[in-house]
Amino acid sequence: MHLKKLFRNSPFYLILQAFIVQFTLISIFFRSIVKDINFTINFLLFMYRESNNDNNKRILQGSYLSDLPLSFFINFRLFINKFIDRKKRFPNKTQQPPLFFSDFLKSKSWYHSNKAVSKVDIEVEKIKTQLKENVHVFKKTYKKIQYQSSEDKRNKNMADGNWNVYPLYSGTGKISKNCKECPELLSIIDKLPRFAYGMAYYSIMQPNTFVHGHFGPTNARLRYHLGLKIPKEVYFRVSNNLNKWLQDDCIVLDDSYYHEVFQQSDNKRVIFLLDCWHPELSIHEKIFLTKLIRLAIIYSNHPASTRKIYN
Repeated sequence: MHLKKLFRNSPFYLILQAFIVQFTLISIFFRSIVKDINFTINFLLFMYRESNNDNNKRILQGSYLSDLPLSFFINFRLFINKFIDRKKRFPNKTQQPPLFFSDFLKSKSWYHSNKAVSKVDIEVEKIKTQLKENVHVFKKTYKKIQYQSSEDKRNKNMADGNWNVYPLYSGTGKISKNCKECPELLSIIDKLPRFAYGMAYYSIMQPNTFVHGHFGPTNARLRYHLGLKIPKEVYFRVSNNLNKWLQDDCIVLDDSYYHEVFQQSDNKRVIFLLDCWHPELSIHEKIFLTKLIRLAIIYSNHPASTRKIYN
């Protein structure tokens, strides 16, 4: 063990590490350029600009785009260590977001306790309260649009059964036609700290529907579910915990954890789903992430694309 420790601290070992990492990176970028030179050029230019902004230091030091540590752009030694250990970047096996991950964000699968024990919990409770206080608006709007919902193409390979949606915001931005139908509801959700390129939609799940287990793309957001019509025989598993939606109440989860749904009732389940920023992110980090995810969406044929992951 002593000899192994000496070897790991030797200049030769560090040089070898650097060579392996650089060779791997060149290979990754070469494959990326062959597939999509526009994404590669724009991504490198964007990261070069953002790496000079001190406000982005924390997020660059502790974040990954797919399995690429963003510390590459500010601290090469830190990058080497993170790149070598990138397969260990998720402290919990049930949390594995494939698009973007920040290791400094405090995380738990469920935020369904009304006992606020941290700053994150306090901010979550504030948003939950605003949604619950306006549940009548969500119900009134649903009566108006319920026959306009349609099948979400994203769900074809994700669910067995019948799962329809009415989106106001999709993963790529505002659905203008639908938003015009719901001005009162829109004014409510636009006052909340919505996750940029996150989703806001009515989710209508018919009886005997099962949503296969999957991971959400990032831990930079929390997902709020406002229960509008909740039957008894509906179960929602996140990580290793099984819970239910609450009628006229709100549950909150981090969907970067493994999750699946069991709809075994004889009645449909209706909720309103809203993505909001993780409360620990600063305004500068939110701006950085908004720009980064926009790049991934624009070049949607690149592997680090939200559309690619959703499909």
